[in-house]
Amino acid sequence: MSEKALVTITDAAKIISMSRATVYRMIQAGDYDQQIAQGKKSKEDVPQAIRGYLGCRFPRMIRLGPRCVRLNRAEVEAWIASRASQGV
Repeated sequence: MSEKALVTITDAAKIISMSRATVYRMIQAGDYDQQIAQGKKSKEDVPQAIRGYLGCRFPRMIRLGPRCVRLNRAEVEAWIASRASQGV
């Protein structure tokens, strides 16, 4: 397999042509989405910088170690395809 199945945050940012900070915000927004759905948080609890990313459904990180996280490349590419099909 020539393409890596797991990619770093930096690589994911390059794939989607956004900054690493934006990728982290989208991942955090997914965590807040989950907490809002469970009734643990409300939208007012979400930091202003992240509110715009709520509902973006970016793939979650895979923690491989205490300081090692990766993203599934296929999930990132599927996320891009879903955004393209929605016309976003």
